[in-house]
Amino acid sequence: MYIRTPKRYRGVQRRSVFSCGRLFFYLIAIVLIGIGVYIYQHREQFQPIVNQAVFSVVSSAESSIGTMTAPTPTPTQDPRNNIAQADNYWMGGSVSEALQLYVPILDSVPNDAEIYSRVTMGSLVQGNYGDALDYAERTITADPFNSEAWVLRSWAQRGQGAPEVAIVSALQALELDRNNADAYAQLAFAYLDNGQADRALTTANRAIELDQTNYNAYRARAYIYWEGIFDFEAAQADLDMAYSLASDQDQAASTLLAIDRAVLQQRLGDLDGAIQTLSDLRQRTPDNTEALYRLGLMYWNQGEFGQAGELMLSCIDVDPTNINCHFWLGRAQNRQEQNQLADQSFQSAIDLGSRNAQHYYWLAVSKQAIGNCNLAYVYWQEGYELAQEDPTQQWVADFEASRPGCAPSDREIDMEDFAVTETPQPDLDPTPDPAGSA
Repeated sequence: MYIRTPKRYRGVQRRSVFSCGRLFFYLIAIVLIGIGVYIYQHREQFQPIVNQAVFSVVSSAESSIGTMTAPTPTPTQDPRNNIAQADNYWMGGSVSEALQLYVPILDSVPNDAEIYSRVTMGSLVQGNYGDALDYAERTITADPFNSEAWVLRSWAQRGQGAPEVAIVSALQALELDRNNADAYAQLAFAYLDNGQADRALTTANRAIELDQTNYNAYRARAYIYWEGIFDFEAAQADLDMAYSLASDQDQAASTLLAIDRAVLQQRLGDLDGAIQTLSDLRQRTPDNTEALYRLGLMYWNQGEFGQAGELMLSCIDVDPTNINCHFWLGRAQNRQEQNQLADQSFQSAIDLGSRNAQHYYWLAVSKQAIGNCNLAYVYWQEGYELAQEDPTQQWVADFEASRPGCAPSDREIDMEDFAVTETPQPDLDPTPDPAGSA
């Protein structure tokens, strides 16, 4: 049996009407509401502070994300030191040294038309017409409204044997500046190259009227007297004037005029003097391809084919795209009975884009010399067509006298032209009228 023990009575504790935690919560809520009302009533004062804080947070986040994987930037070399040194070389007429300093910094000064103009001029003085045309285009890109930039473009185009487009560029230069004597001078050169000697002389005289101290104008007229009118005394007088003016104004251009004087000395019979002039120039500017080319031709005319070939090789080392140096290297090798080497040199001149009938003539001759008659006939045909298109007809007789032995005879060619071919049978079904029925 179990004994029941009565449970002890436990009274229930009553909750206090006032709780400290609840009271604290209500006080905090009232304070926050008051602050919110205050901020709202004075929101114009707080808005700039909030905006600045948010902007700082966002900017910091963007910067962190942007640089999270970005490489450390390489510092760009300051081109000013190179420019200053190059300018000194340029003013002293040391074209090669100036170009060595100008060219590496071109990408750092993409909008400096003056530096691009100097690099273009330096390439022209050295006879590197391909590079000159590229730099002339970049000069125009830097300043499309620069009349002198279009003049340089015209000069480079003439150097590449394109007088028609050179005329267009010179006229564009005049459109930008009607009083640009340099533009008239280059236009005169282009007219002369295009076989318009009288028009060229009128244009050169116009350039001199505009600026009697412009050496390019006197140089252009000297060449017109020289090559178009064959007045060598007048050419000598204008060339001396041009050289004198260039020596005072532009040492870089005076090197080009030294080449002109040497070539004219050769024409007047002073070959030793011409060689000495170019040898002195070569000492000052060893990378001048025009001087190397002209000096090589002079040694060629003296019968020193080995020396001529070495100079043409030096020219090609400086400018591998120089068509004339490749061709005359081939001539020098041919005279030394180096037939395989000569064939390679002649082929290089053609592959580089030559359209000179003389170059095709000698390539055909060299192909026959190495026993490739069929290929010789291919180049002989193309060169013969170029010779016939030439108004002077200078090489026509030479081509006709050197026709390859494997070439078909005139009778065989006539038979091919009049060969009877099988007449095709007409279709059995009539062809419908494309215009439809009447």
